[in-house]
Amino acid sequence: MKILFELRTALDVKNSLVPVSVGEKRLNQYIKGIGLIVDKLFNHQDKSKFDVVLVDNTLVNKDYIPPEILDIIPENCFFYVKEKNDYGIYNKGAGDIELWNDYSEIMSNYDYFFHYEPRLELISFDFIQSFLDNPRNYFCLAGSNQVKTGYFGAKVKDFKEFCQSIDIEYMVSHSISIEYIMFDFFKKKETEFIDQKNVYCMWHDSVADTYKPY
Repeated sequence: MKILFELRTALDVKNSLVPVSVGEKRLNQYIKGIGLIVDKLFNHQDKSKFDVVLVDNTLVNKDYIPPEILDIIPENCFFYVKEKNDYGIYNKGAGDIELWNDYSEIMSNYDYFFHYEPRLELISFDFIQSFLDNPRNYFCLAGSNQVKTGYFGAKVKDFKEFCQSIDIEYMVSHSISIEYIMFDFFKKKETEFIDQKNVYCMWHDSVADTYKPY
């Protein structure tokens, strides 16, 4: 049983049509966030259980990753970097699904998948630890009918089925949020949902320029 642990970044978002942090502020958020999660994964876990991939859909290739990021990524991680953000500039979740579909063959080599957005500021490793100890479809609720998509775990089989079931163009044209459609899909599967009152990270609200519990 093997887990693919994804660190999902979008380092170059200058063309985004949705509010985001940019420039040095964004880079520093990633440096801090990656440093926190890498420490937990590589200094306190059995590394034979998982592989770590850094995935980015806003850069031409790995050579465009800032050196400050490369310096804190352990050597035994691998990368999936390509400029494929046709939908993400309009709808972040659609951009995520676009690239998940793009590297689904790599994902197929694993039994379970964990997604983490390292621009989040990790304050508790408990959610991730629970998944690593017992891999499963595992989400933290963001409301009665939506999930938090900054971090979650899933069976690869179910996750690929979810990604392939989504009409991305329809999702963008109708401004559909991934948080809702992911909940709708996984509630029909064997899934554990954690109460939204649980807080494991701090999320940066780019509009208000402040961190909020997440």
